[in-house]
Amino acid sequence: MAKRSAEEGQTPFIAMIDLTALKGSTYSASAVIRKVKRSGDLPEMRYKGTAELLIWGEIPETAILNIVPYTEIEHLAATTPAVGAILRLDLLDPNARTYYLHKDLMMKPVRLDPATATALGQLADHCYLGLAPPAQLSTFIQSVVDGFAIDATQVLHDDKIMHKLGMYFLNALNRPNQDDGAIINAFINGVETANESLERSRRSLVSRSRSRSGRKRGV
Repeated sequence: MAKRSAEEGQTPFIAMIDLTALKGSTYSASAVIRKVKRSGDLPEMRYKGTAELLIWGEIPETAILNIVPYTEIEHLAATTPAVGAILRLDLLDPNARTYYLHKDLMMKPVRLDPATATALGQLADHCYLGLAPPAQLSTFIQSVVDGFAIDATQVLHDDKIMHKLGMYFLNALNRPNQDDGAIINAFINGVETANESLERSRRSLVSRSRSRSGRKRGV
């Protein structure tokens, strides 16, 4: 949506929101839409709300961590190759649905390695999260790794490698060395949680592919 708005000449911003401050106000958009459709409302609606949240009510100012102009993210991706490799903005069709965007990213995954871990730290720092608490950084890592389909399967079960990657992330944050262990653990936890979600998405893609193949053979 931000990319489409920018291409239309508008000035979109990306807000970093602490969802823990919105307890009781966030819902799975896809679950709400399914319930509405089952009740008979909006039968022609194509939007599925995949991997999106519905926030019901006002967002308090204390929940908004930072607001970043989309053009800054775009500039960072263009001038920092490793960040550009993660975001792959050229693959994002502004008019495509989230499911298909995520599918395209998963079909061309970026491997988690030292350059990627450093880029994640640079991206977090650019989004003014360099001094954020470990829990918020973990959520940030989870969102980016899952959302942009960063593949950690080759390194996830090697504790030494994951710790080193956490160090690369930490060093890119430009923060005082006072809670290094907590930040590294936040990085690892974020990657692990994101990988669980990506694994479910991979299984879903395989299942859909097999289902389509079965229908074609039956034709």
